[in-house]
Amino acid sequence: REIERVRGELARLAANPEPGAQDWRDDARGATANAKAILANERMCRDHGLAGTEPGREIADNAETLNGELRIHDASEELLRDWQAHAEAAEREGIHPFHAPGYGDLVERIESHAGEAGKRTPAVLAQVLKDHARLDGSWREARGLRDRLDGCAGKRDELLDRAADQRRAARPVVDLGLAHRRWKGGVRRAIEAGRKLLDEERHAVHLDALGGREKIGRSVARLEKADLLDRLPARTVRAWEALEDRLRETESHRFFLPEHERACRLMPDARSIKNERARRFVGKETGLRERMSKEAEQLDDAVGKLRDCQARREAAEAGETPFVRQEGYGSWWVDARDALQAAKPLLERKKDFAPHFANDPGLGEDLETLTRRFEEVLPVEREQRRRVLAERVDEEHQEQRQRMSRDRGFRM
Repeated sequence: REIERVRGELARLAANPEPGAQDWRDDARGATANAKAILANERMCRDHGLAGTEPGREIADNAETLNGELRIHDASEELLRDWQAHAEAAEREGIHPFHAPGYGDLVERIESHAGEAGKRTPAVLAQVLKDHARLDGSWREARGLRDRLDGCAGKRDELLDRAADQRRAARPVVDLGLAHRRWKGGVRRAIEAGRKLLDEERHAVHLDALGGREKIGRSVARLEKADLLDRLPARTVRAWEALEDRLRETESHRFFLPEHERACRLMPDARSIKNERARRFVGKETGLRERMSKEAEQLDDAVGKLRDCQARREAAEAGETPFVRQEGYGSWWVDARDALQAAKPLLERKKDFAPHFANDPGLGEDLETLTRRFEEVLPVEREQRRRVLAERVDEEHQEQRQRMSRDRGFRM
């Protein structure tokens, strides 16, 4: 009777597999355990005709079917937990799961499991495999594009080193002749490869693993500008590219960076450059440096004089005697007037000096504040000074009359 009950339970559960239901799994585990106990009991099998008979084979086959369903379910649950843990670890590290440690081994396990589970593979795991096929394809393509870009950029570095090591310090890369022409033939494709990496969405998840968007963009930018720069001395090119690297790290205007000063110092005389684009480039940068250097000198001189006048004024006002009555006021007023006359035209061109004021906000603030202050103060104090001087003249005249009166009294 027990054998028939177990046999019927096994048949029912095998005919209607529902491994997703807890009740079904509990019943299946119980039924398979009972079947195992029955089949392991030789005496029971012999007494009830189960050994080598259709009923015995039915019990064994159904038990194996249920064990298979349970095994697939348990493996699916384990893989789902492992995938969830992997995805969370990748998120904490700020990387895509595809590039997180252990991804390859985990996907192999999921693929092996899906081969056995077939349609019973959980949707989440099936999606992982679908995404993997897409990601793996884009990863292979991205690495190929990166290799093409890096290969071209690396070859150019070698050419720059060769040109810089030549006895002629002013030797540009283009003067390397055949070596440069051979390299130049692959530049366009390398730039296209880099642009494809940066612009196509399917490669975005791989950029960090390939060195990062910044590094790739730097290589592309250098190759795009190579046709221009490589007509300049190699050491000039190195200095200019060091400047561009620095500019990626700061918002400062290039004039204020020491790298710009060095690059311009290493540039040849524009008149000696045959290529028109390179000649314009050198002329533009050296011209900018010369112009902004003069501007910086003008501003430093003008604001320096304003600050000096303000400091002298503050020191004088610390005394008990009003400044306009002090002996030094006259020379101060002349200096302040001259400083104001030099500063006003610069203030009117404030927009032209925007890079200087962005680099040193205090410079622009003092130029405007002190100019406005002296514009208000000097006319008023000039009148006050006139009155002070007039008073002194009157006092001197009065003193003179008093002396003359005393002198007449003595003579009498």
